[in-house]
Amino acid sequence: MTQESNITADQKQAIDRLLLVAARGTGQSKRVADFLLAWWNAEECGGFDLTDMWPVIRTSAATCSR
Repeated sequence: MTQESNITADQKQAIDRLLLVAARGTGQSKRVADFLLAWWNAEECGGFDLTDMWPVIRTSAATCSR
């Protein structure tokens, strides 16, 4: 089953950047991956405490808030 996407090109680029950060294997990557999982399905993947993003570099944190 195909699902139609309603995201803009800018939003897709932001998600793509977050996926790249999440795949790196650093402490920052874990936080970004946890954010993405909670955003995708918080009920099954757990919630996300936004204070976990405080140590993330400014660029990545700004991308998460778009």
